[in-house]
Amino acid sequence: MRLVLLANCRSLGKRLKSSRMATNHLVTQVPTHAKRVLSLYKKSLRCLRDHFPEIPEYRYHAAFIRKMFDDTKDIKDFMEADRRCKIAESQLKTYMHAFPRKFYNLKNTWHPMEKAQYPEYFAKREIRKREFLESWEKKYRDPEGSTS
Repeated sequence: MRLVLLANCRSLGKRLKSSRMATNHLVTQVPTHAKRVLSLYKKSLRCLRDHFPEIPEYRYHAAFIRKMFDDTKDIKDFMEADRRCKIAESQLKTYMHAFPRKFYNLKNTWHPMEKAQYPEYFAKREIRKREFLESWEKKYRDPEGSTS
């Protein structure tokens, strides 16, 4: 059953790579153990950052997390490494902060006073935005016309 699912994922990945649409949000491959561990490390550091907003405290505890990951990097038995990874992922879920930081897209949040200080920059910026949108429309628009 698993091999069939993997084969379906691979064929889906090939089809998605050939399509013109951006499909970064779709998972097309099974992550390797190394990628799982790296993702776990990054998530644990982000969780730690939520719990310790001051940099010195965060760095102190981040050193301990790095040591825990370094201690387990030389495990040769894959089953043991996978078991430890699953335990660490479940621990991370229990220690998640109640209100994690969210990263917002703040590209177009300029105050009018800031725009008034740099009028040439923002005039060029508006022209470039318009040109980008026009080129995107020309490249990716629906050839039959939009049906809304």
